[in-house]
Amino acid sequence: ANDSQLHKAMNILAIVASPRRKGLVSTMARRVLDGAASNGHQVELVNLYDHRLDYCLGCWACAERGRCVHDDAFNALFEKVKTADVLVLAAPIYWSNVPGIMKTFFDRHCGLIWNWSQTRRYPLLNFEWAPLRPEMRDKQAVLILACSAPLPPPLGRLPMMHEVSDALRAMVNYTRKLEMKILARLVFTNTKDPQFVGKHRERFFAKAYEIGRRL
Repeated sequence: ANDSQLHKAMNILAIVASPRRKGLVSTMARRVLDGAASNGHQVELVNLYDHRLDYCLGCWACAERGRCVHDDAFNALFEKVKTADVLVLAAPIYWSNVPGIMKTFFDRHCGLIWNWSQTRRYPLLNFEWAPLRPEMRDKQAVLILACSAPLPPPLGRLPMMHEVSDALRAMVNYTRKLEMKILARLVFTNTKDPQFVGKHRERFFAKAYEIGRRL
């Protein structure tokens, strides 16, 4: 049912946060893009480790300026996010969470995603907030993680294995801020076991390709 002639071509952007360009995470992200490209979509992969991303200062200057005060790679990357229809977020799990560079990428969205010209006031809460900017709406997401824990969620909540759920939650929280629809989640576990990886990697790569092909 996914004949490319029946579907509008979309921009698919993979944001990868792994220093291993040929590792499991990077390969699964590329396979999603391969599948999407086979269906006529425009695809691009960005590895955050190829770019300088400074920490968010929490200064909120971006809300007024429309761009971050840091003179690094983020403003250009954010332009890609704005034009993407689907984001593929791909990362290994470090210390029960996404790598710091992906968290920094999330943080830097801070005041840029909201339409401050349409600020709304909530009297009961004595609080003001703004809706999403039009270009940030109607996006979708694919989430990819890999970790050494041997069990996926919900079994990943067992002692010493909770990092799966915690890292996934970090990605899900990002998608919630952007009101994105999550299309698929792919979690490769037990990565420190070479036999397990050798046995299952091609199956996961095929899953990733199929996820992309169905976009």
